[in-house]
Amino acid sequence: MHRGCRFGGMRNSVVTAVLVAGVLLTPALAQGHELRVPVGDFSLMATARAVAQKVRKHTELTVTLVADERAALKPKTDCALVRATAARQAFEGTDRYDAAHASLRTVAVLGKQVIHALARPERATWPLVKDRPVALRTGDAETMRAVFGFADLGLAAVVPVATDDPLAAARAGQVDAWFEVSLADSPTAAALLAMGWKPLTFKPEQQLALLDKGWPLEMTKREALQMGGTGEVLTVPVALVCDASVPRAVIEDVVDALFAPGDALAVGADATAVTAPLLAQASRKTAALPVPTALHAGAAASYERYGPLDGPIEVQVTLWMLDISAIDVAHHTFDADFTIELRWQDARLDVDTVQPFEIMNASEFHPTAYYYVSMGKWHTKNWRVQAKLRGHFDLSRFPFDRQRLTVDLEHPLLSAKELVYRCETRFGSQHVDLRRDRLGPDLVFGAWKFAKVSTEEITSTYGQDENYSRYRFVIDVERSLLPFLVQVVGPMLLLLLMAWSASWIPHEKIDAKLLLTVLALVVAVELQVAAAEHAGELSYPTLTEYLYLFAYLSIALAVVQSIIEYRLHDQGDDPAALRLRNRGRVLSILVFVLPTMVVLVGRLT
Repeated sequence: MHRGCRFGGMRNSVVTAVLVAGVLLTPALAQGHELRVPVGDFSLMATARAVAQKVRKHTELTVTLVADERAALKPKTDCALVRATAARQAFEGTDRYDAAHASLRTVAVLGKQVIHALARPERATWPLVKDRPVALRTGDAETMRAVFGFADLGLAAVVPVATDDPLAAARAGQVDAWFEVSLADSPTAAALLAMGWKPLTFKPEQQLALLDKGWPLEMTKREALQMGGTGEVLTVPVALVCDASVPRAVIEDVVDALFAPGDALAVGADATAVTAPLLAQASRKTAALPVPTALHAGAAASYERYGPLDGPIEVQVTLWMLDISAIDVAHHTFDADFTIELRWQDARLDVDTVQPFEIMNASEFHPTAYYYVSMGKWHTKNWRVQAKLRGHFDLSRFPFDRQRLTVDLEHPLLSAKELVYRCETRFGSQHVDLRRDRLGPDLVFGAWKFAKVSTEEITSTYGQDENYSRYRFVIDVERSLLPFLVQVVGPMLLLLLMAWSASWIPHEKIDAKLLLTVLALVVAVELQVAAAEHAGELSYPTLTEYLYLFAYLSIALAVVQSIIEYRLHDQGDDPAALRLRNRGRVLSILVFVLPTMVVLVGRLT
């Protein structure tokens, strides 16, 4: 056996025996809690021992060694110290976990382990180790399963070889690659490099896929881990997790004890403390950013009080408008079908807290939860929503009006001091094209034309000091002029022409003249009543009402003109009747045209 192999069978057995003797014999208080840690990883076991010693003045953590990470993360387990990949898998119920441990919460991230991956020089890329024998510790299998997945392989694609002496197996040609998840200074890795083995590296696009797919694996700079050379290595954070049922005060005391009095975590100086190199990386600054699950309420309280979490939680809102229909200007409502996605990084916010949002301008809405995913530092929750929304439609410029169709999102419980909604154009997606990327391909507006789409961040004030953050998605639409021309202007001009044509009928045909003018007046009144019913009750006149008013004056003038003409003709004064006809014809037209032009200029400026 190689003397420098930290995890050789003899030394591993001794360390395990010492830890079992030193930990399991620790008396447990009635209010104590269990801290489970998988057996076989010296750094995890030493870290668990150090954590228990550091917090013992506040609460008793009885360290229990279990077979593997699955056993450590059974539902309702008090606390566990595991790799972040396992915590995420248990929380989501993926991979080998039978059901989601939805109540799993993170207390702190305590350092990082390095994923050492070396192979013979002729097989120094990930595809070349497929179907080849590799040296792999049993306790590293689940973590390496995730890594192989990012390399477009699977654990079944390699032939794992269990060995206590990977160096001997490498010299004998029994393995072509070696994987280990451990501290940065792995003696085995140094020995294999000295033998000419090469590190397996990801291609740049594979590294991006690694981060995008969301597993809590990180590319960490070598100097940050006090490793030689330059560049980055693949690492997995180690997380102290617990069930949400553990009292808030207990976890708050645990975090305060771990990181007090300064920023760095001190293991302890008493004679019983076990050296824990992993904790040399731990600090309050990195303990909560990022985390594999939502923070426990007690941990969040400590990080809010002393850092690094302060200020309101920021939630990015993305909205896809799929359909808009039934725009009703009379009742100031419209129907909308859209998808909302909320994304956040802050570990204080869990999926249950983010969910009870309100659509503030909805008279009714029906949300359907689509999915929740954790992607690296980001947590994402998505809903499909069908809603009847209220608008504030100003028709004073009708038919040249522009209306705003809005979706107003607000959290009913968390004030602006606790949570703020951020537009995606200001918080992570500054270059997104809202019109191209956020409107459905089949979105139509009926008698309206699309003008602009935008997003806004607003603060709503209730009472004296109750401020709540509000996100607003806005679609500006303009009325199409064609329906107005066909439904209003066309019939109105036809009626006016009927009334004006009476001036060409001879004076003595009073019956025909009055029939045309009075009929035009009656029909105009009927058309206006129908238009008013469609527009609803308004406190101000619209352009349509002005047009009808001017049309009434013009038609009324034609009626009066016809009567006076007939009286002059009956009195034998045909020259005066002719002059009245010519001048009255021009006056009737001007009474409609001039005021209409004035109103149009006023509405368009």
